[in-house]
Order: sequence, then C-alpha cells, then structure tokens
Amino acid sequence: MMSKAKTKADELAKANELGKANEKEHEKGHEKTPVITLVKVPSFTRLLLGGIAAYSLSMVMNPAFGVIAFLLILLIPLLTIDSIFSRQFHKAYHKPVQIKKREMSRSQYLEYRLAVAAEAARVAEVERLAEIARLAEIEKKLKAKAKGK
Repeated sequence: MMSKAKTKADELAKANELGKANEKEHEKGHEKTPVITLVKVPSFTRLLLGGIAAYSLSMVMNPAFGVIAFLLILLIPLLTIDSIFSRQFHKAYHKPVQIKKREMSRSQYLEYRLAVAAEAARVAEVERLAEIARLAEIEKKLKAKAKGK
C-alpha cells in the first residue's frame, strides 16, 4: 500500500517537472519567434493598387476585370470621405455608456445587467412583431393578386 502511494507521488512529481520543463520550452519558443509587422498602407492606396492590378488583368485575361478596376477606383473618393467624417459620426451617434463596475455594488450591477437584457429582449420582440406584420402584408397582397387573376 505504501509503495503504491509512493509510486503515485513519484509519478505526480515527474509529471510536475515535465510540465514545468514544457512551460520553459514554450516560453523560450515565444521568445525566439520573430515578430512580423506588415507595412501599413492606407486603404484607398490598396484600392488604387487593386484597380491597377485588375486593369492589367483585363488586358491579359478577361475584359471583365476592367469593370472591377473601374469599380475599385470609384470607391476611392467614398473611402476618403468616410475616413474624414467617420470620427465625427462616431462621436455624435455612438457615445458609449461608461459604467465603472467597481463603483456599483454587486446587486446594482446585476440590476443593470438585467435591465440591459430586458431592453435587448424588448427590441428583439418589436423586431419580430414588425417582421410578422410585414409578412402578413405581403400575404394580403399575394391573395389580392391571386383573386385578381
């Protein structure tokens, strides 16, 4: 009985040592892996390069790539405008509600989470009812169309 307990303890000690050795190797592996950083190119530049590439493919392979190139180049002004005005839009319409959990007691935090969940459920129910109403309206139109024929 004593020998079984001793062997189990020895096995656990060996497993613990192996686990620590594996952790050290794992950490060493992370230290040795190089960090690859990609050159950050603005997205409108990527669109321009994609448009040029698609245009060159249209000459070589298929004229449909010319349409793709034209559409990519058309997106550049839209993307530029979006990059300029997106910060203002996010500031105006997406003001995050900052609640510090530590300032609230546990019960207050749970009440807050319950209120958020109830609001989400209410919104989902309203959307579901709107979808049902829309489908009923479509069904009425189809029945009226069937009667007319």
